[in-house]
Amino acid sequence: MKKIIVVAIMLCLCPSAKATTLIVEPSLVFTDGKADHELTLFVNHNIAKHVSVWSWLLVSGEWSEHLSGVTFAPHPAIELSLGAGVEQSQGLWRTTASIWVGEKEHFFFGVVEVGDSGFWFKLESNFQVLKRLGLGFFAKRFVGVGPRIEIKLHKHLSLMGAPTWDSEEGKVKGIVSLKSSFTW
Repeated sequence: MKKIIVVAIMLCLCPSAKATTLIVEPSLVFTDGKADHELTLFVNHNIAKHVSVWSWLLVSGEWSEHLSGVTFAPHPAIELSLGAGVEQSQGLWRTTASIWVGEKEHFFFGVVEVGDSGFWFKLESNFQVLKRLGLGFFAKRFVGVGPRIEIKLHKHLSLMGAPTWDSEEGKVKGIVSLKSSFTW
């Protein structure tokens, strides 16, 4: 796992005339009065007008995975991605596909993953209703489905929360995350 973190950091520090984006997002997932933490790191580097490469890392108390891939943007408001990587399981492998549609403040994002440990998905939408307030929809396997609220705290920092219902476990859950985003 240390090697994966070092590679992600090195990708962040690579100088280039092309735009590079780093997103750091610590989260707390609430279940039965307990909070489980997770940290995601995402690095995206544009290599051509419509093409970028990316690397994504998730680390939690019980799980970790690393994926890398390529994104194609056929239109400024559409991004299609494919990737592969490793997970913390016997078989190690994991693949992913995602779509992002929208603008910076109004968007829909969907991602699916398949790997040795099974299927996973995440869906998010946001509609900016006020300068610092966004409302939308949130769905994530093992967390649940529910309304999403995002508050912009600063140009590069936002707080997102969603009360959820996890139909697989039959439980009310929730998630809160603090997202930092930087582009250079």
